[in-house]
Amino acid sequence: MTTIRCGQFQVDLIRVSDLFSPHAPKTRDNAEYCQLPDNTGLDLWGPSSAISILALNKLRLRLSGASILELGAGVGACSLFAAKCGAQVLATDYHPASLQILEENRKLNLLSAEQFTVKQLDWNAMADNPQWETIFGKIQAFDFIVASDVIFASRLLQPIVQAICFSLGQQTEAKSCVCLLGHEVRLSIRWDKQKGCIVTDKEDEVLKAFKVEVEKRGLAMQLLAEDKSIGISTIVSGSFSSSSEATVCDATNKTCADGSQLTNADVDPKDGVFYYTGHACLFGISLQKNTAVLKDLAHELNSNLVL
Repeated sequence: MTTIRCGQFQVDLIRVSDLFSPHAPKTRDNAEYCQLPDNTGLDLWGPSSAISILALNKLRLRLSGASILELGAGVGACSLFAAKCGAQVLATDYHPASLQILEENRKLNLLSAEQFTVKQLDWNAMADNPQWETIFGKIQAFDFIVASDVIFASRLLQPIVQAICFSLGQQTEAKSCVCLLGHEVRLSIRWDKQKGCIVTDKEDEVLKAFKVEVEKRGLAMQLLAEDKSIGISTIVSGSFSSSSEATVCDATNKTCADGSQLTNADVDPKDGVFYYTGHACLFGISLQKNTAVLKDLAHELNSNLVL
């Protein structure tokens, strides 16, 4: 079990790496989770999860009684923390295994199904512009949408922007919804076949493409906070090991986590190994008419995000 502590709140959750532990709950066949072809959504992802939860803690007074939607909830770290702050939460994901583990984590934190609702949501379904009630039922509008580390692959960009745009679309005079997007900026070190050596990306290409999609939809997007020092150890008790098999390196000076210099010999051009480094960013996305809300959030969160 993994424990998250931030401010006065604590969240306990099960993630895929915990299922290898002899202390893991025996309510189901743990091997079923661990053998999934893609268990990306069943783990807790470092800087993006940390900065999202730190931001929610800073906004905790606003969360009491608020309506929160999480897109791509995974194991539910952000949703669970928002619920502990008193929010009414709708935690969504597409993968059936994520939905099951979300329910288990809800029960683990003694939250009622009325306060913490789990729902399957297919982002691609938003493309057909369905009726709001078809997707979200009786919920009138959301105060905040939360998404953490959901733009790690190019194939997900259009669907997630569709989902954000649709979820922001139902506004009321009393509510000006903002999507809080936690992201780990990733710069890759890869083998360049033409040059015959390793090269470093100058920017996060997936994030760059995401911003283009957001602009196409006519949404406003602003950097609310960033921190190059935030890691998962900021909020998680005990050890943490990433699900990624990539070696963590500093892409700027090609230095590995242990201080050694990365050389061409470290990257095998045959197996296409990627080495990532990143820092935590929190973006705010809203309808154009709510850009003033984004500016206020940026000022509030940048004033003292890390406790």
